[in-house]
Amino acid sequence: MKFVKHVRVLVALGAVSMSMGCGGEDATPPPSGTQASQEVQSLEILDPAIDLSTYTLCTVAERQGHPDAGEPEYAYLATGLEALKVDGPLLAADSGLFVLDGAGIQKHPEARMEDAPYTFRVTVNPRLSFDVKMYDYDDEVALAAVKLIPQGASFQSVFVFSTSQVEEGVAHELVITPFIDGVAGTPTAPVSIESRFVASAPLEFLNPGVDLSAYTQYELGELTGNPEAQNPWEPYLQGGVQAAKVEGPLLELEPGLFVLEGASIQKHPAAGSPGAPYVFRVTVNPRLSFEVTFSAYHQELDLAGVRIFTLGPSLGSEFIFSGSPVAEGVARNLVITPFIDGVAGMPTWPITLESGL
Repeated sequence: MKFVKHVRVLVALGAVSMSMGCGGEDATPPPSGTQASQEVQSLEILDPAIDLSTYTLCTVAERQGHPDAGEPEYAYLATGLEALKVDGPLLAADSGLFVLDGAGIQKHPEARMEDAPYTFRVTVNPRLSFDVKMYDYDDEVALAAVKLIPQGASFQSVFVFSTSQVEEGVAHELVITPFIDGVAGTPTAPVSIESRFVASAPLEFLNPGVDLSAYTQYELGELTGNPEAQNPWEPYLQGGVQAAKVEGPLLELEPGLFVLEGASIQKHPAAGSPGAPYVFRVTVNPRLSFEVTFSAYHQELDLAGVRIFTLGPSLGSEFIFSGSPVAEGVARNLVITPFIDGVAGMPTWPITLESGL
């Protein structure tokens, strides 16, 4: 699958609202008086290539503990939709520190070195800069903005990381280190950021020969471990009442693919041929279709429905197989192959499904 990685290096000075919370509430104008005066005095460095108004801004605490995160401490974000505010170092407002002079955000000079954790360098003025480190970094996030907020005789730095439109993954152990007159200060505590694509609402079409409402649908992992199965580690369906959701091919999203036009689920034309592995042919639209094959098939399963959905720059698919109410057995080496404009794409990895009565 082809992905395009974006490298952003241009920076300008400007203003951006950082008051929107992760819940997406509207930004509110600053109050009058001292607080408003301090807000005006805040300093900001922005990347003009990133439009933060299209993102929901979240704090680390709001996004930790997400049920879909790889680890509970990861700050979990929706790719291309959410950005993360990370508190940087709190510094004393010594003479010459709280001023923008030659300010900018750039890729760190060592960012392209093999295994280097450095990702960004932020220059505030000739005396003050910050180095940003992340391990296992693959452009999942970009440094969109840095804000310096007065707090009495000190000022708090806040770093805003936007998620990519085309990359997902985990940027591990984000650490921000201040440098004053070239001397490193105390770094921030590590924060890991996980960014994942959010699936769109699916387009679904069903096999009219199967009443899917009579079935409970399960993930494959939920169907393993059944003592009635020939192999307990493989999914087992109770015929007539259970259906399995099988992940289909992941495709690069192209115009004309995410649409239902003449969508249907049919027996494959070669399904009756002796020894032929073909069982079902799925038509989504004139450009996109799928072929479903088994190395051994005896009507123990039926293809009850298909869902397609967008996932960032990709098109995902899900196939729902129902256990037959009248036949049982083991359907081996289930493989789903996509066809775009008649050209076969990468098939799925073979799986085996068993259905019993």
